[in-house]
Amino acid sequence: SPRLSMSSSSAVALIPKPRGGVPRGHEWDGVRGAYVHKETGAVHVKGTRSAASAAQQKERKDERDRSDRPQASGSQKRNQAQAEARKADANRRRQVVSQHRKAVREKARPRLGESFASIRQREEQRLLGKRFLFEPQRVRVCEGALAGQCGTVLDRAQLCFQETARRVTSLELDASGRVAITEPRHHHQILLDGSEDEEPVLLSPYAVEPWPGVGQLVDMHHGSNLENEPDRAMNHLGTVVAFHPWQHWGLEGESFYLVKRQTFALPEHVEAMAGGDVCIGSRGGGVSRTR
Repeated sequence: SPRLSMSSSSAVALIPKPRGGVPRGHEWDGVRGAYVHKETGAVHVKGTRSAASAAQQKERKDERDRSDRPQASGSQKRNQAQAEARKADANRRRQVVSQHRKAVREKARPRLGESFASIRQREEQRLLGKRFLFEPQRVRVCEGALAGQCGTVLDRAQLCFQETARRVTSLELDASGRVAITEPRHHHQILLDGSEDEEPVLLSPYAVEPWPGVGQLVDMHHGSNLENEPDRAMNHLGTVVAFHPWQHWGLEGESFYLVKRQTFALPEHVEAMAGGDVCIGSRGGGVSRTR
C-alpha cells in the first residue's frame, strides 16, 4: 500500500555503538555514527580532548601553590624533622666536646721547661705519622664494623708515658712499621655522629683517619654560622691545609681548619707589590698595576 511504501522509505538504519568507554560529557549518536557532546552537540574526534578536559589536565599538571596552606605538607614536615635532628645531634656533640675540654683544663699545669704534653705529641707523631690526630679533630672510621662512620676525637690514644718526673717512655714500632695496640689506653676515644647514648667508642689509631684530611676539598659553607643566610655564606670550595687544635701553641681557644681557596678578581682590583707578590684590592703606595 502507499502507507507502507512511505514508511519504509523514511526509515533510517542506526549505526550500533562501538565497544569501549564513553568520552566524558558525550553520548552516542547512532545516526551520525559518532559521540556528540551533550551540551554543545559537537562531534567527538578520537584522540582529542574537549577544552574543559584539557584545562583540567593542565591544572593537575601545574605545580600547586602551597603558600596559602595553613599547615605544612608531609614532605615539608619530614624535611623539617630531619633538619632539627641534625641540629640537635651537632649541639649534643658540641656539648660533649666542651665538657671534655673543661675536664682537660682542670688538670695540673706542666712543669717548667718542655712539658710532657709536648714530648708526648712529638713521640706519637713520630709513631703514627699521617694517622696522628689532635683533639677534637674530625675523623672517619676506615676499618672494622663501623667503617664509613664519622666522629670527633674526645681523647687521643696514649702511646707515650711518663714513668717518673724525669723519665718518659713510648711504644716502639714493630717490623711492619706499626705500634702494637694491646691495651685500652692505646685506643682513641671517638664520639660517633648520631650516637644516642653519647658514649665514646674505643678505636685503634690505625682504624681511623683524619676527615677531612690535608689536601682534601671541602665546602666551607656546610655547618657554618651563616648556613641560614645564603646571601652572606661562604659557599666556596677550599682545600684543607692543616688542622689547628684548641691548644695550639700553648693557647686555649676554638680549634679550626686552615683552608685555602681560589679567588677571582677583576684586573683593576689586582696590584703588584714589591717582590713580585700579587695583592688583591691593595691600597698601599708605591705599587705598579699589572695587565
